[in-house]
Amino acid sequence: LRGESLTLRSEAGTPVEHAAPHGACFTVRDLTNAIVETERQTRGDTEWFGGIDVHHVYFEGIDREDDGSWSISWGS
Repeated sequence: LRGESLTLRSEAGTPVEHAAPHGACFTVRDLTNAIVETERQTRGDTEWFGGIDVHHVYFEGIDREDDGSWSISWGS
């Protein structure tokens, strides 16, 4: 993924910006690490039946939003 930075949003909707470790692009490993870090920072803000969403845990992909950020999709 080319770019100096990447903004990811997960189920909580909170944007988390990540700088490209190599300055110009993200490898698959870099992207995976960014997804994990986004979840680490935001998963606690989700709500599912009165608690943190621990049900949607299967990665389904990322989708580009109109504002340039990427939404992470999780399935159950």
